[in-house]
Amino acid sequence: VAIGEILTYTVTVTVPEAVSNDVTVVDTLDPGLGFVGFDSLVVSNPAAVSTSAPGGFPGVLANRVVTNPGGTPETAGSRVTFDFGDITNTDIDSGVAETITITYRAVVLNTAANVRGQSRNNNAVWTASGIGIPASAPDVTLVEPALVVDKQIAPSSADAGDTVTVTLTVSHAGASNADAFDV
Repeated sequence: VAIGEILTYTVTVTVPEAVSNDVTVVDTLDPGLGFVGFDSLVVSNPAAVSTSAPGGFPGVLANRVVTNPGGTPETAGSRVTFDFGDITNTDIDSGVAETITITYRAVVLNTAANVRGQSRNNNAVWTASGIGIPASAPDVTLVEPALVVDKQIAPSSADAGDTVTVTLTVSHAGASNADAFDV
């Protein structure tokens, strides 16, 4: 992925039958990634799964809390907490799993630490009754352009007052693995 590219993450949790107390989902991005949008929170069987959170499931999505866990520009907006309160699943048919799916987007930040070849990831933890279950997405690898600037001056010698043309040619070096913008 390149600087400025948007990543889409989806977290799907299987909701156990009965009541799960004090439920949260906390997703922490690696430094150099920041949340930019929270697109949806979908419950597979809303007739059977409910939350005690104010505003129900739409309230959970709307009232998420985004923080900066490292206190640096590289970690700005890189942790989100969804507070579900207590979740109740009244469906006792264990053959069909009820799920909650959260979809959100993150951007690759333009920071000094985000350089070609580095990997970035996120970690989500579902916690209920103080017991956490972690999961993470596959790593993404950062790409960057490697550019070469060639300068030509014509004519190669001149007197005061003569017109000299300087031509700069910017091109990709052999190791370049991404497009370049705003050069």
